[in-house]
Amino acid sequence: MREYDKFGLLTIMIGLGAASPALAEDGERAGTEGAQLHGSVYAMAAAAPDYVGSDDYRAVPFGGAYLQYGNFYFVTEGSGASLNVSPIAQVIAGPSVNYRFGRQAEDIDSTAVAALGDLDDAFEAGGFLGVRLSGLLSPRDRLQVSGKVLFDVSDTHDGHVGEIAVQYDLPVSRSFSVTAQVDGSWASEEFIDYQFGVDAFSIAEAGAPAAGLSEYHGKAGFYEVRSSLIGRYLVTDHVAVMAIGSYGHLLENAVDSPLVEIEGSQSQVFGGLGLAYMF
Repeated sequence: MREYDKFGLLTIMIGLGAASPALAEDGERAGTEGAQLHGSVYAMAAAAPDYVGSDDYRAVPFGGAYLQYGNFYFVTEGSGASLNVSPIAQVIAGPSVNYRFGRQAEDIDSTAVAALGDLDDAFEAGGFLGVRLSGLLSPRDRLQVSGKVLFDVSDTHDGHVGEIAVQYDLPVSRSFSVTAQVDGSWASEEFIDYQFGVDAFSIAEAGAPAAGLSEYHGKAGFYEVRSSLIGRYLVTDHVAVMAIGSYGHLLENAVDSPLVEIEGSQSQVFGGLGLAYMF
């Protein structure tokens, strides 16, 4: 079903990839000597916007996975995945890929946006780099600062996107832990046009339903800041209840688009509740 693809796998989830590492053990601090493979998977029911910038919401499934061996880990992040190949506990670095699902007119409640037609999917590849610091406020907490850049390799939007994220993990007790994250998303002009642009030809083709829209071409720059809070409560040694709440605030490059200013909203909210399994 397309609803599953869309927000099991959409760009607004880029910051929520932190949910999987938050469920991991502390094996990365011990190197690979005596290390064992461990990780987590989670699945939840969630609510998310129809498209990036929409003010209409729908129920969607969401999930992720995390595998770790010593300092090395593999994590799925919404529509993408990353592999940490750094052998240094305080440094994370490696390749990242993302399959960015476009808009499907049949999934959009806005008559005007739906009339513009479908937005093609894109495949992106790049990498990430960051640092991790542990034991700042408690013996088992962790602060992570990272950056990621992805380039379109599918000849769809021919641009690139970037993210800067600050994440803090805090085990409050043996059973309860929280993760807080703030991130900012930046993109090239090509990507802004792909995600938020409206051209005169599309408006003319759409006809009366899109008559209230105006032509828009954005510029490169930051287009969203997002804050997320993830909570986990252990029910057993391997099963936890997990909740995610996230608020995104679209910036000028996105807000000036009629897809947001006229048909959508600057505020982008995501929330989900589900179960996680650790092994």
